[in-house]
Amino acid sequence: MAVLDSCKGNIGTEGGQYSPDIYDELDQLITDAAEIANNGDTQYNMDQMAIKLANTAQALMASRMPYEFFIEGTYAINIADTEKYLTQKNKNASGSNYYAAFTDYAGVVADATKNNVEPTDFSWTFTFKKITKQVPTGEYDETTGDDITVPVEQTSIYGNNGYVTTLGYVEESSNEAAAPAFRFFKKEVDDEVFAIMNENGDYWTGCFVWQSLYDKANVSKTPSYIFMLSDMTLETATGVKAETAAAAVVGTQYYTVSGTKVSAPQKGINIRVQKLSDGRTVTSKIMFM
Repeated sequence: MAVLDSCKGNIGTEGGQYSPDIYDELDQLITDAAEIANNGDTQYNMDQMAIKLANTAQALMASRMPYEFFIEGTYAINIADTEKYLTQKNKNASGSNYYAAFTDYAGVVADATKNNVEPTDFSWTFTFKKITKQVPTGEYDETTGDDITVPVEQTSIYGNNGYVTTLGYVEESSNEAAAPAFRFFKKEVDDEVFAIMNENGDYWTGCFVWQSLYDKANVSKTPSYIFMLSDMTLETATGVKAETAAAAVVGTQYYTVSGTKVSAPQKGINIRVQKLSDGRTVTSKIMFM
């Protein structure tokens, strides 16, 4: 009864509410359990009912709806408590798509070096736009046989060179009508972290996996509340557009071309990342013999 009482008055399909169907199921099970107890049923049946009650109560608590919200504007998508950002990388030489990954600054430098491109060819900046799409209702016009659609406001995400696909990479296109829709959810209304649901109803998990011909965002049916919006840009991180005033070097780190941090330069090509006193970060390739 305690679980029912805690959810009572907060049943529905809005953010923070619990499933009406599971609530009714648990309410009925409690009534059935009382009858079994009053009738002096077998221990086995009472034990089975106890299991059903526990499982259904757990399901009810887990059914609490997240809070959906809209995002508009230009941001970076950061994985909370990390320095990793959704990154539009270099273009596939034989296609119209841009590779993508959740990676940090060192990963950008390593990947750019590996593919013989500049880090400035990559981007952490994405624009969220509300668009209106005609969405099928599942019904048909009896006269024409056409699908009946209704206008629905949705959010699409765009990189510098096109729209973000359901699986995270960027399709080079100016056709906004082709851009897939995304939805965004918070577990609690005041949370900063959120989950990203793609047009297929799958949630991004925060990593990419290889699925030919591209690395694609790994997905799950369970929301991952791990994403945050950030004003960080790759230009800010690299200092490419920073002022060129003189500043002292306050820290130096070295990486291999594969992105592995090392305590000292290794023989061959190294990536040197210098932090300056004015907050800039300067990256360069250096050769050690």
